[in-house]
Amino acid sequence: TYTITIPDIVISEDTTGSTVVSVSGLSMPATSVLKVRVLGDFLLEHQTAAEATVAYELRNGASELLADGALVGQFTMSSQSPLPLTATVTGTVPYAGIYSDTLTFTYGLEPIA
Repeated sequence: TYTITIPDIVISEDTTGSTVVSVSGLSMPATSVLKVRVLGDFLLEHQTAAEATVAYELRNGASELLADGALVGQFTMSSQSPLPLTATVTGTVPYAGIYSDTLTFTYGLEPIA
């Protein structure tokens, strides 16, 4: 059993926002790894003008660029450090206002290779 926490990422006027993926109450075999992946199109959509979108990048910390289906990180019984995520707007913002996107995170237990 476990609880995975993925708070919202809020991108402010400086076009960058961050959060951490964390796990608590992890109880699984020592021979298993809990892998977390991200699914998404990485496009922010304007709150009222759906045709207005802006691209952004999602990185694991400040380094590895994450694509649709990418491994965000993993947790084991001996390694449960939070996984940092950073989102940065890469496109031109067409209109002032509030933009949002929904990412899906999948997770599953796998044997340690």
